[in-house]
Amino acid sequence: MSNKKSFGFFYKEKSNNGDEHAEFVAHINVWNVSDKSGLPFIDFGLLIKNYKALDSVVFTAPFQIDSENVDDLSHILKENEIQLIFNNSKFSYKQIENSIYAGYNNEENKTVLLLPIKNDEGKFLQHIIVKENNSSFFQLKVDFTKCKNLPCDIETVYLRFRILKIDSKKLLSTLSTKNNYLESAFTERQILDFKLNNARTIDRFELDRFSGEGYTLARFSAIHLFVMVPSDYEITTWGDFSECRQLEKGEWDNYLNNCVSGNNIDISAYHWKQKKSKDNPVDEFAQLIKMEHKSTNLKLILIYCVIVIILGSLGSGLLEIIKCIFDAINLSN
Repeated sequence: MSNKKSFGFFYKEKSNNGDEHAEFVAHINVWNVSDKSGLPFIDFGLLIKNYKALDSVVFTAPFQIDSENVDDLSHILKENEIQLIFNNSKFSYKQIENSIYAGYNNEENKTVLLLPIKNDEGKFLQHIIVKENNSSFFQLKVDFTKCKNLPCDIETVYLRFRILKIDSKKLLSTLSTKNNYLESAFTERQILDFKLNNARTIDRFELDRFSGEGYTLARFSAIHLFVMVPSDYEITTWGDFSECRQLEKGEWDNYLNNCVSGNNIDISAYHWKQKKSKDNPVDEFAQLIKMEHKSTNLKLILIYCVIVIILGSLGSGLLEIIKCIFDAINLSN
């Protein structure tokens, strides 16, 4: 993987926002749950309080993404899905009156607007600008000045989108195992080095360009990272680890929308989080996670069986030769 591997959220404030400032909370779900034929994918959620103080926000990825592989999740966030992703039964889906938009009520019973980025046909809406012409960079811009007919009485919006079909090598490092040929089980060890708004690992040219355009790296009230893996994976946890839980079977099917290959799989969710302390927000997030998975190495077992059969045949043949030699010696005497 390249050293420039940090995802980023940037923002630009309106020139006339006065003393009003936006506040950000990030939710990231890394799904590494498919079989070998599948690819990992990531869900990004960005909660923006007092969004009206902003001109725009920009999401960046450290590798190229096909715009067709960016899914808008706002359309599938209904009652059950909202309670699942926030793990809070007090959150409830809400169709906003006199509006084409939907939202949800949080535990404080305040309405949060679910801001879509694509229409029902899968095309980006007019307030979304995507750049995908660079092989090592991707950019998705949400221009709030182009959003039409937003409810004027709502101060908080939530963006949630999914990046599909990520090349594993761009997200995960695979550690080589030197003694696999001695084992009847195949052991795969992977490293997830996830970074968000880590300025040191964001391309310097892009940082300078954003700064020149009036953008600033977002500072967060909280950042939540969830890593989803099959339950038989062994995870090394350190850093700001919070909890682990097993996902409810069947209840996530609509939210996952057939993104997971393999039926009836048990999935565990590992949760890391950072929250602001007093008046100090979270500037960046970096978490290294080691994953280990063991599976039966059928190919190696077959090779062992063939070797055993060959050795057995050679042993039997050698025994017959030795027996014949002794018989010949006895006859000559």
